[in-house]
Amino acid sequence: MAITEQQLKEHIFRLVYVIRNAANYESLSKYQGTFTQNYWIMIQNNFFDFVILEWCKIFGTDSEPTHWKNLVDDHVSFRAKLLARVKSNETDWKDYWEYMITYRNNLISHHQKDPSVTHHPDFDKGIEASYYYYEYLIKKLRGLGNTQYPDNLKDYYDRHLEQAIRFSETAYNSTKDIKENVY
Repeated sequence: MAITEQQLKEHIFRLVYVIRNAANYESLSKYQGTFTQNYWIMIQNNFFDFVILEWCKIFGTDSEPTHWKNLVDDHVSFRAKLLARVKSNETDWKDYWEYMITYRNNLISHHQKDPSVTHHPDFDKGIEASYYYYEYLIKKLRGLGNTQYPDNLKDYYDRHLEQAIRFSETAYNSTKDIKENVY
């Protein structure tokens, strides 16, 4: 399968976007129980939803242009290594995948009067899967001589989280006393 640099960059960007949104979500977690304004609730929920939405573009439906199967030749080997990386078996991964897809379909992408999803999914496995796929892709991109993206997505997450915590702390503390008066 001939993979272009542009295809690699499209997939890598999706993974970076997952990680950025996960770090931004996490940067607000210490304030989660203290939000008194819809503004902060919506911001944190939007970060969460974008993690799921972008993750599903990579690991969700096979028909997505940025689904991993479009750039991986050996699906069996890749899946086996992915499952080992996320410490899961086929059944557990399928259950996790279905919950992520159901959350996306019922609460992000489509209107449901009575959604079957009752809580946010944990995206730890999804993040670890993203790290794994990124490692696979970045080797290919580096082989083409492109050094545009970080070498290690986990390190990038940590650096982004550190910065996002500073942004969140400053922004939250400077707005926490504003009274909600719209809804």
